[in-house]
Amino acid sequence: MMDNVIAFHGPDHKSGVTMLAQSVAEHITEYCSDIKLIMLCMNANRSTEYVRDVTQTVEKIKLHLDHETLKAEDVEKQCRLKDNFYMLGGIENKRKSRFFYPETAGYLLNTIKDEFDVIICDTGNDLDNGLAIGALENAFLRVAVLTQQESMLKSFEDMKPLYSTMGLDFNLHVINKFNRRDPYDLAYINMRLKLEQNKTVKVAFGGYSRQAEMEYKTMMAYKDESYADDINAIANHLLAGLGFPEIIKRRRSKWKSSI
Repeated sequence: MMDNVIAFHGPDHKSGVTMLAQSVAEHITEYCSDIKLIMLCMNANRSTEYVRDVTQTVEKIKLHLDHETLKAEDVEKQCRLKDNFYMLGGIENKRKSRFFYPETAGYLLNTIKDEFDVIICDTGNDLDNGLAIGALENAFLRVAVLTQQESMLKSFEDMKPLYSTMGLDFNLHVINKFNRRDPYDLAYINMRLKLEQNKTVKVAFGGYSRQAEMEYKTMMAYKDESYADDINAIANHLLAGLGFPEIIKRRRSKWKSSI
């Protein structure tokens, strides 16, 4: 376990893990210029659909990972996106995902842990993947990403015994794409899944998800205040868990007519 690693994971591919993890990463690096953060795509996909400029991937550095010749300074040089935000893409060819092991993920994280203040891992939704398992096992904080869909909740219920067997407890449960009118509210989800109320938060459904994918951006780019406020709350929860001060967002002053 490494004290600056956060892993996001979902029980189903429709939970929105990548969008959520990258939104949190972007928010932290925008408001905390002194925090050097890297997002690692630790699953069976490239997982870079919300950014245009990622050129380095886990697959491309596999030789260094296998022979344990990776240098943290090289990761820093090759993965910088903007200012204090870095990203390492995942696996470009899904068929090659079986050649990555939990030990591979552990070695990668251990190599770069002192180079970055915060490491965010997108572990996708598949536990039959070495990178995902390795990232989850080494994470100091784990975030489960769910939605209000019955199929999603059922998947999480089915997976809970496996999570328990693997020793994977979640510090935070995020109900993503949240709709206040849905009968599956937070109270019901907490009761059904036996979750602690103070460890469950929601992220409002954003109306720009399809546009975001077409434009290679997260929904943070579209100034949706409800979405941004929820991301801010998650970021602060995680920053507090790592020992960093919270982000204090400045509210926009409302325009007043002088007439």
